[in-house]
Amino acid sequence: MKTYIIFDTNILFNRFYEDFSRFTINSFYDEIQGKIERQDVIDRFELLIPEITIKELFKQQISAFNEDLEQIINSKSKFDNIYEIDINIDETLDYEIYLNEKQDQYIASKGIQLIATCSDNQFSNIVDRALNKKAPFEGKDKKSDKGFKDVLIWESILEHAENNDGEYIFFTADKGFKDELADEFEVRTGKKIEIFGRDDRNKLDRLIEKYSDEKNLRDLFDFIQSSISEVVDVLIDDLNYCLKKDFIKINGMKCKVNGLSLEDKIVDLNEIGDTTYKFGIKGILDAGKKGISYDLKISMYFVVEIVDLKNLHIEKIVLDSIEALTFDDDAVSIEKIKYSFLIKEEEVEEEEEEEEGAAEEEAKHNSIEIPIDEIKIELKRSFLGTHYENDENMLNELCRVIVENYTLDWYKFDSKKAKLRLAIKKFLKLKKITGDEMELIQSTFEIFIGNFHVSYQE
Repeated sequence: MKTYIIFDTNILFNRFYEDFSRFTINSFYDEIQGKIERQDVIDRFELLIPEITIKELFKQQISAFNEDLEQIINSKSKFDNIYEIDINIDETLDYEIYLNEKQDQYIASKGIQLIATCSDNQFSNIVDRALNKKAPFEGKDKKSDKGFKDVLIWESILEHAENNDGEYIFFTADKGFKDELADEFEVRTGKKIEIFGRDDRNKLDRLIEKYSDEKNLRDLFDFIQSSISEVVDVLIDDLNYCLKKDFIKINGMKCKVNGLSLEDKIVDLNEIGDTTYKFGIKGILDAGKKGISYDLKISMYFVVEIVDLKNLHIEKIVLDSIEALTFDDDAVSIEKIKYSFLIKEEEVEEEEEEEEGAAEEEAKHNSIEIPIDEIKIELKRSFLGTHYENDENMLNELCRVIVENYTLDWYKFDSKKAKLRLAIKKFLKLKKITGDEMELIQSTFEIFIGNFHVSYQE
């Protein structure tokens, strides 16, 4: 049974935009998509974004663009009587049209699946919710109709579920989506839905891992958590010392760190790459400059990488980003700080040996030409019994995918096996090959690639 994962606007919106030339959503979606792909469970999970959410994100980026552009123009005017500052702004550019094209490109490149806005048939349900102030309509003492967009999203999800079998997970930070809606979902659709907040990410990770072919992933996660926990006190002390020696930029202003109080426990530990993990530490930051002081609630996020999968070794912890809020929950920007914490130094001789070995292996691989004709002959066996038995174009395309992802040490590493399998599976899904035909082609391919590797090395 497929599990649909749906994202609300407040989960995907960007607090800060680094590049207005691209349409972007925050990394939450990419991290979950990456997790599913790396675990090779793309047939089990499907990510969905409501059309209304995409439209909201689009409008938020338009608004941020206009605000930042206006700020640049206003800032320039302060210097007009001192410097001749020329800002070239193309007045003919319609940013909304420009961004709409970038949005379409982004959705296509990510393969994002959208939930269509609910049909007119659901209008009576929306009216009923508004009149009776039923969730997710909300407001003080339920005396307002605040939450209209939330209702459209919810009705769209309900309509999608009525027509698509599966289990559902809805990520939202909106308190208007309450447990009572999960009950309504089951009554209306006959299916189950879990309503997750941002802090429930680990629940989804565990669900993905449950259906993953990768072994010992949980042990690896526990190792990372244990290793970080063992050094977190020392990490906090070292970070305190380093930050107080230098300035940091808060909302663009250089400020001195007066005090940093961090909790000695890690939060939000998540896998973001094959060997890379991210975690956070929460606390309070006291900083400022003459005439200005900040007391901020902060979340500091760090990245760790396992540099030796065999011996499970972490070399260093690197500060990735800082999120900050005032005690009134207003967002504050803290410029990225360069900081890394070395856990254990590797012997130089060992590093050199590993680098030399890797170079030799790469040279060995690059020096051998893969016999494409032989691959094609063997691959035809994969097509026997399918609609593509005599399809030469399909054969050539699949051959190209294999050649691009094949390596001589394919059979040695689970990550390389997964990468090659995933490349084949993505290709087959792109060609709308599913079910028994996909399984037949993949199983035959598995046998072929193993036999081909052995015979080819000989």
